[in-house]
Amino acid sequence: MMTPVFKLVVPVISLPGVGLLYWHLNVNRRLFVTWLGGGSDPGFNANHLTYLFCFTAMGAAGAGAWFASRRIAPKWRIVYLSGVAIMFWEFLGYFMDPNLWL
Repeated sequence: MMTPVFKLVVPVISLPGVGLLYWHLNVNRRLFVTWLGGGSDPGFNANHLTYLFCFTAMGAAGAGAWFASRRIAPKWRIVYLSGVAIMFWEFLGYFMDPNLWL
């Protein structure tokens, strides 16, 4: 059985974890750009996949954080969700910069 603190930490650490996995496949392996093409290729390309992955991962982590924080006091829930929002902003900057193929 998971402790309440563990439930609050999982959404926070899962987002950078899946981001690093995607970065490894996208930048180090060049898996997606050889398959879909770079940003100058017409149609659905590696940049669109990066956007789709990033916002889906952030949505899943946000939903997990929202549901995990249901049982804590409202004041601490606001603090926790504000911290998660700041983390999302930082993740967005650090994730998008190296993963887009221009």
